[in-house]
Amino acid sequence: MKVVASRQWLQLALLVALAFGVAGFTQALAERHSVRWDLTPSRVFSVSEVTRNVLRMMSAPIEVIAFTSKDDAAQVTDVMGLFRGAAPNFHYELLDLDRHPGRAREEGIDRYGKAVLRYQGRKVIVDAEREQAIGAGLTLLLRGRPTRVLFLEGHGERALQEFSAPIGYGQFRQALEQESDAVGTLNLLKGGEVPEATDLVIVAGPKSDVLEAESDALERYLQGGGHLMLLIDPVPLPNLCRLAARHGIEAPLDIVVDRSNQVLGSDPYTIPVPTYLSHPLTASSNTPALFAVARSLQPGQGAESRASAVAASYPDAWAIRDFERAAKPSEPPDPGRDRQGPIAVMAAVSWPVQKGEARLVVAGDSDFAANSFLDLLGNRALVLNAVAWSVSAAELIGARSPSEVQALRPLSPLVLSTRAGHALFLGLVVLQPMLVLAVGTTIALRRRWRG
Repeated sequence: MKVVASRQWLQLALLVALAFGVAGFTQALAERHSVRWDLTPSRVFSVSEVTRNVLRMMSAPIEVIAFTSKDDAAQVTDVMGLFRGAAPNFHYELLDLDRHPGRAREEGIDRYGKAVLRYQGRKVIVDAEREQAIGAGLTLLLRGRPTRVLFLEGHGERALQEFSAPIGYGQFRQALEQESDAVGTLNLLKGGEVPEATDLVIVAGPKSDVLEAESDALERYLQGGGHLMLLIDPVPLPNLCRLAARHGIEAPLDIVVDRSNQVLGSDPYTIPVPTYLSHPLTASSNTPALFAVARSLQPGQGAESRASAVAASYPDAWAIRDFERAAKPSEPPDPGRDRQGPIAVMAAVSWPVQKGEARLVVAGDSDFAANSFLDLLGNRALVLNAVAWSVSAAELIGARSPSEVQALRPLSPLVLSTRAGHALFLGLVVLQPMLVLAVGTTIALRRRWRG
């Protein structure tokens, strides 16, 4: 019996040792080959597609030192873990600022929650608690300098400093700055040229047309390898439209109307843009955009290259030149005068020049990038991807993390068509209560009939 008991104890000891061995081996394997699955709908436990693109292009080691306090150490550790899981060459160190004040001074850190990023001899300081800020810092390290974006002014364009007004561009400007862009303004009314080292010029919703001298300056900037974005509403802009047409993008003075897919709570001029055509700009776009009071575009052959449509409306939409007739809800489109959808509302073209490659993007609406619309559906991704394509930053084309700023919107974040809204109303407010009432009435009548 003693022999049997000893053998059982020996087997138990061997099983325990085997269990600890397997657990230790699994832990060592997990530490060396960490794998993370993010099953949340909004991908809150993963870095964004744009950040992953940037990390893939950074082949050298990325060294990060984050200075934290006891209270925020866990949050910073989680954020750093996201990057470490996405890039094996991402190495980080967490230091308590209270215990290492001298090291912090050497690195230029004077408060909690900051991180120093180093890559190939370059250095940048960012917020250590935000994935978006670290991603922007990595972009800056990769590109070597901020992307210089200038907004043309002097023609009633959108206000870059306005955050509260729905029509302002403050949040668009902030989104650009968060991606390591240096944003400024450009005034060509007094003559002169677009400054050198300007990566992109944006003309955002002018109420009046540019002068011929300004148009000529923008053309010279393009022919010198510049990049231009025209966000133009359906107002008379002959000089800007001639500039676009010269490069294959016609912008007739009309308005796009879509009564069949009208967004609930809006008018027929607020149109869904569900179609993204095959173009590098829209390679990662899958969420429809929302344009408001848009004009149509007709891409074709330009002087140097052929323009391509980028985004278009539903086939039910119409481009109507007669604005008075378009404003009448009961007035049907005229196939003889109006153009039926799908209607292109964004187009792009590029062509080689002596100093590189010129790029032009034209959108038939400027509202879609304003404060009230920027965070609706796929608007933010569309306009930021257009900026990235314009400045030849292919690594910045993709899905981004959700915005941390809640915009003032005229529409609910849940965007429904009028047809879908009516169906939802009938289902939840009419049919469901009637079904409950019918079931209750049937049960009551059966009980009464049975006595």
